Amino acid sequence: MDYIVLDFEFNSDFKINDVTKKFEKIKRNLIMPQEIIEIGAVRLKDNYKTIDSFQTLIRPKLYKKLNPILKRMTKISNEDLNGTLGFKKCIKQFKEWIGTDDYVFCTWGNDDIFVLICNCIFNNVNYNFIEKYVDLQYIHSIKNENDIQVSLEDAVKHYNIKINSKFHRALNDAIYASKVMKKLSKNEINKQIVYLR
Repeated sequence: MDYIVLDFEFNSDFKINDVTKKFEKIKRNLIMPQEIIEIGAVRLKDNYKTIDSFQTLIRPKLYKKLNPILKRMTKISNEDLNGTLGFKKCIKQFKEWIGTDDYVFCTWGNDDIFVLICNCIFNNVNYNFIEKYVDLQYIHSIKNENDIQVSLEDAVKHYNIKINSKFHRALNDAIYASKVMKKLSKNEINKQIVYLR
């Protein structure tokens, strides 16, 4: 079985109050409250050897203006997304990259899996390729007897993993998550697989 360590950057609608200059709550699209604008993934074989990676930016369809916080954290701009492919074509490329071998998605937290499902539903894309996943953040918390959600950056520091690229870009975070994964027990990871189908 292959492990596909997966990360997304996603955007959401926002509004800034003209008077206070603060963000206000708004009504978001209930089917897709967060729109994926970048996919990053790393493929590990059963022996945890990294064999390939995937990265693409995605042209937004619903939330076309990037949230200023997202722009600051990721350094992705609206100009970066101009001319990129839409979700359907990008996810098709991603599914072709995944292939037909047995695999499990590995994410830091479980948000990414549910955001992916929502994006597929909104874009009328069959999501039957999302069969199983494991939450690496949860396994790290169990291992370290920690009942809080630890950030990926804190986990990387905890394991003394060398930081050589910025966080909050999909491929970089997938690479960091794969390095944390290599510090976790394969037996524990396999015990925590969630089957969605």
